Amino acid sequence: MICLKKLKPLMEMRLSQEALAVDANMDRSYVGGIERGEHNITVVNVIKLADALNTKPSLLFEKAGL
Repeated sequence: MICLKKLKPLMEMRLSQEALAVDANMDRSYVGGIERGEHNITVVNVIKLADALNTKPSLLFEKAGL
């Protein structure tokens, strides 16, 4: 499972949780739930987050240990 908690250093360098949600076209509470490990995230949403973070989806999987 992708958990944004593991990606926090990457997020902090670039965007707040709210800004990330806006840039990824997601609800802020959903992004918060991902960060807390409360949601299983789909590949589509991984791609949205990667785009918002200006990184590759593969990096998000790598940081999550997948």
